[in-house]
Amino acid sequence: MSAAVDSIAGVDPFIIRIPYKQVLSDSRRNHSRSSDSQTSLLVRVRGQSGQEGWGEVGVSPQRDGLDAAQLTQSINRILAPAVLGIEIGNFALMHRQMDSAVSGYYRIKAAIESAAYDLLGKAVGLPVWKLLGGKVHDTVAVLGWVMAPTAEECCQKAKVYVDAGFDTLKVKVGFGPEKDEEVVRAVRKAVGDKIVLRVDANCIYSRDDALESLRRLEPYEIFHYEDPIAGKDLEGMAWLRKKVPVRLMADESCITPEDLIRVIRADATDIVKLSVQVNGGIHKTVQMMRIAQAAGIPATLGHSGSLTTGALAEMHVAATAPNLLSPCEFVGLLKSADDVVREPLDLIRVKVPVPDRPGLGSEIDTDKFRKYRLAVL
Repeated sequence: MSAAVDSIAGVDPFIIRIPYKQVLSDSRRNHSRSSDSQTSLLVRVRGQSGQEGWGEVGVSPQRDGLDAAQLTQSINRILAPAVLGIEIGNFALMHRQMDSAVSGYYRIKAAIESAAYDLLGKAVGLPVWKLLGGKVHDTVAVLGWVMAPTAEECCQKAKVYVDAGFDTLKVKVGFGPEKDEEVVRAVRKAVGDKIVLRVDANCIYSRDDALESLRRLEPYEIFHYEDPIAGKDLEGMAWLRKKVPVRLMADESCITPEDLIRVIRADATDIVKLSVQVNGGIHKTVQMMRIAQAAGIPATLGHSGSLTTGALAEMHVAATAPNLLSPCEFVGLLKSADDVVREPLDLIRVKVPVPDRPGLGSEIDTDKFRKYRLAVL
């Protein structure tokens, strides 16, 4: 490592907001909301030499409980002071210091840590996947994401993805067991038998309603059903696994390594979904991927909202994982109309090459950064 870039000299948070290609509505049980834009926390970590790295995560007040001002204040007042002076590359110490400063705040910690990985890679001239020990995948496949209020609109979106070359679709369910079946039946008919369908209920259902939904969807050959019930109900997940042959995926119950171990011990899932921004950073996500691998459980990677910088962090982890369940989910990029990097990832390629450039492999476009940056008091 260059002697000039030996410790963290500064951490700078920014909030950016980029319009979606179209307004997104979620009319499922207990949700009922709409959104017209992607909001992201963009973090710059500076080394003593002046080199810098960037990290990014998608954020929302509804999910994170923090507005834009609170997000930036949590970094400026709590997390930045905790990591200043730490040697760049000492991620174990970085996480210990951040966790000691404040519990939770996993997305914010992920943005800071991803920026530090980007900085380290640029300092030593290596892509992040090499810093993680090497890759076993040269490309990362991505899936199409389907959510709409009606079965007809879901079919329209599904056909667009299939026509573009996507072979796997994730369909949002949770409208009620009967409507779930209406949606999935229509999508299956629209795309044919060769397209892989995954479904996700985002923990909406009770055990009994989840069981009904699972049984109704079983004839349509779904690959797995993600989060049918509350993430904390591991006993319920284990119960559902015994009732139906459909694979279950655990996502919202797998936030920390300790969570994942509890899920495994409860025999509560067939597959896990991990995410750099949800699990608190690259370092911890790699730990969790290895835990899942040791337990013989495949894992996919993905997120509900971020841009190219955030997706690249996921890609570098995915590239290193022998137990990766492909394709991965980079939903934010599918929804957003623009980005703040010079070369946004092109997901229409379906299989995206893992970058060989130093760091995460992207550079901030300063003009677009200025265009989409929000003023935060």
